[in-house]
Amino acid sequence: MGRDAIVAKALRRFLLLAPLTLDGRELTALVDTGASISLLNARGMHRMGLSPSDAARDPSVASEAIGGRFAANLHRFGELRLGRRVISGFSMALLATAEPAFDLILGMDVLGRSAFRLSYAAARLELL
Repeated sequence: MGRDAIVAKALRRFLLLAPLTLDGRELTALVDTGASISLLNARGMHRMGLSPSDAARDPSVASEAIGGRFAANLHRFGELRLGRRVISGFSMALLATAEPAFDLILGMDVLGRSAFRLSYAAARLELL
């Protein structure tokens, strides 16, 4: 497929925000190579039309982050698009935490599907 360069936005020095599409809705993702799973936060849930009661109907999964252990709900989506890459039938954790700058954390469950390169100086994510 070749390289796919995604223009990102620098949130801070070593934090990149990348655009993606989830079930046809454009969202902003924090690129997090330290996260094993991707996670849709309260802002993203709102933009996707999901409420905490909707999330409660999904299976609960235990996870761990720098802040400790937490339980999230695993929701299945039809399609995630990152640049030209498409992942069909993708499940993502939902956790109604407030975050004003982005809609989701993009973890290694997505990023690890292909080789990639991050450029903080150029604010780019390249899928190789």
